[in-house]
Amino acid sequence: MEQGFKRVDFEAPIDLEGRLRAVPPHAYVKGLLVRRILNQLGRPAQEIEAVRPFDDFPVERHMELILEAAAHHHPAPVSPREALRRVGHGVFPSFIQSRVGRLIFHGPLSSPELILRSASLSYRMSLSEGSVEARITRGSAEIYLRGIWTFPDAYHVGVFQGAIEAGGGKVHTIEARSHSFCDVDLRLSW
Repeated sequence: MEQGFKRVDFEAPIDLEGRLRAVPPHAYVKGLLVRRILNQLGRPAQEIEAVRPFDDFPVERHMELILEAAAHHHPAPVSPREALRRVGHGVFPSFIQSRVGRLIFHGPLSSPELILRSASLSYRMSLSEGSVEARITRGSAEIYLRGIWTFPDAYHVGVFQGAIEAGGGKVHTIEARSHSFCDVDLRLSW
């Protein structure tokens, strides 16, 4: 029997090593997502420029960089889950500055609902596998992440919070239903 949605506890432990070991070797993200993390970490321009925006980059290595950024920018006493959420929070504002982001989000970012309607396209263009579907109503959304390995119940919560805030919303409630390390349903209201 499937469990229902529960409020996300950002202080709860997270099996980081287990998640890294579970990533299939054929899972890739586009370099534009990796460049953002390298920038956050203050890596030399030469290292950042070596990662081309549309090249494939192993998800496992991307996850390691996300963890490094979380630990660097949000060290203890901030929990790892909360640190991942905070790192994810800046993804959307950065993504809409990229070429791909400008193509997808070419109009005004006038509401969270409009932004979330384009979420599945932005994920399809950024990942080699996985999908995101959203059921959106005024002031809330259920988001179904499938095959999304980069900490969907922490990092991607931050991604969607940042997107909602870019559209003028303020998230009140965050709930999740976890099926596996890479399959999570989120319910957010604003």
